[in-house]
Amino acid sequence: MHTHVEKPRDARRWRVPIAPTTPLGRWAVGLSLAGIALLLVFRTLPAGSAVNGGPAFLALWIAGGVAALLAIVGRGERALLVFATLLPALVTVGFLIAEVVEFIRGL
Repeated sequence: MHTHVEKPRDARRWRVPIAPTTPLGRWAVGLSLAGIALLLVFRTLPAGSAVNGGPAFLALWIAGGVAALLAIVGRGERALLVFATLLPALVTVGFLIAEVVEFIRGL
């Protein structure tokens, strides 16, 4: 008697891409990398420099996180780099919330 043995699922179906596969995913990664590059540039400038990046890199990280969320939820993006883009955005939003709470407590 011959019994049917179920074949393993196709391994390719479970592969997760590393690089973004949608234009919005590429925007998310690009914005986050631009924020990192801007942070590194401002860290290398002398302390008394007239050029101050201020919150520019934070804004890029938040914009990258929003683009990543839109790519993941709206476009079905599953790339690891797009998910990694959420980390600096979430940390930035967490710090902003903590600052607002601290400000409100001080009133």
